[in-house]
Amino acid sequence: MAKQSTSRYDWQGFDGKAMTSFPYINPLELQSSDDFFVKLQYGQRIDHLAYKYLGDGHYWWVICLVNGLKTPFDPSLITGTILRIPTTIAQIFKVLEEKSIQI
Repeated sequence: MAKQSTSRYDWQGFDGKAMTSFPYINPLELQSSDDFFVKLQYGQRIDHLAYKYLGDGHYWWVICLVNGLKTPFDPSLITGTILRIPTTIAQIFKVLEEKSIQI
C-alpha cells in the first residue's frame, strides 16, 4: 500500500512510521565550510528552498537541522532571516547514520 501523506511536512523514518519528535542534533556537526547562505524572502517556505537548492522539497528537514530549527514553522523564520544551505546532503546522512538516527 502506498504511503499516505497528511502534510508536506510529515516527519517519518525510512520505515514509513511517523516519528514522535524531531531528532535533536547539534547543527555545528552538520555544517560545512562549503555551505552557502540565503536570505529568506517574503512568502518563501523551507520546502521551496529545499527544492531549489537541494533538488527535492522533501529535504526541508535538512535545512531545519543545519540551522537548528525545531520546525519549518519556527517563529524565527521571518523575512530577512539568513539560512545556511548545504551544498551536499551526503555528509548530513553520514552524520545521522553514525548517530543511528534513521530518517
